[in-house]
Amino acid sequence: ESNWIRTRVPELLNTNIFNKDIGVTVTSVYVYIMAPLLILMLGVAVFSDVEAYGRGYLDVIFSSKNYPAYILDVNSNGLGYIIVANAANPNMWVIEQPGLTGEEGTVSLTYKGKPGFYLRHTGFLMQIDNKYDPVVPQHFLLDATFRIRNDKYFPGYLAFESVNYPGRFIRHQGYRLKLHPSDGSELFKNDASF
Repeated sequence: ESNWIRTRVPELLNTNIFNKDIGVTVTSVYVYIMAPLLILMLGVAVFSDVEAYGRGYLDVIFSSKNYPAYILDVNSNGLGYIIVANAANPNMWVIEQPGLTGEEGTVSLTYKGKPGFYLRHTGFLMQIDNKYDPVVPQHFLLDATFRIRNDKYFPGYLAFESVNYPGRFIRHQGYRLKLHPSDGSELFKNDASF
């Protein structure tokens, strides 16, 4: 079991990583320090090897608002679920900004364990697919590009809106990640907040 040290680090906000690169606005940050990892708890975790990817690329973990022990992940078949986080071996995403479409203000999420595999929707269900697979449809770039909506439903939480289906957000339902339009319910707001 890991020892986590909770520290308040507001000076990290001055790095401009959030405001400029991925558009996240933060007023206070709590950092958990475990080995070389720096995890910013806003539903998003930024890791210390950010520099390896350069500006606009961040290693992240997204935890569910209403199931904080669960993170946005995929199963062994590459299907999107929220799954119990494993602190010893967290499955991370790399945020690419701008997203695959190149449109300003967008992001794409690549699965760190499988370079070239991106989170996308197909039939409104989330999964990862290889961007370089020749059978990937033409609309792959659109399916794998999202707009981060800061504080959409709750302060300090993010929502991911589809670029090619505006008004539809990534949410979990029965632990499965899906792309749904908001029905305005508190359940939806919680399910779509990370």
